[in-house]
Amino acid sequence: MSADAFAALLAQLPLRREASVELCSERCGAKCCRQRDAVIFMDTAEMRTLKRLGKDHRVSVPVRHEPQRLASSAPWALHFSDTGGKCPFVTDTSLCSIYESRPRACERFPIAPTPGCLLWPAPVEDANPKGDLTWR
Repeated sequence: MSADAFAALLAQLPLRREASVELCSERCGAKCCRQRDAVIFMDTAEMRTLKRLGKDHRVSVPVRHEPQRLASSAPWALHFSDTGGKCPFVTDTSLCSIYESRPRACERFPIAPTPGCLLWPAPVEDANPKGDLTWR
């Protein structure tokens, strides 16, 4: 999917709030950057940028090449399980130290309702007889 098509799709989704320091860092604690099982997929240019930024910030960025993803435009992966269960660029105050140069996967997160993410509407009990959860 092209970047323009993705942006158009994202604009149609019912995001409740825009990402902000107050919301993501102060209120959430950047949970998405601290998920042990998270994987950030990236293309070759992004991988090179992260490696360079890792040197600049003196952090290890153990990016893996994943041959099974060669058909993908993003065959490189940063597994948070390789970096102590968090992004190597998230600070102690839950800010992104490379925010202006972060990978597209980080810019676009979340692309679907994600439990616990404050950017998406919270699940609420619907007034339906089954008591299913819906998104408001």
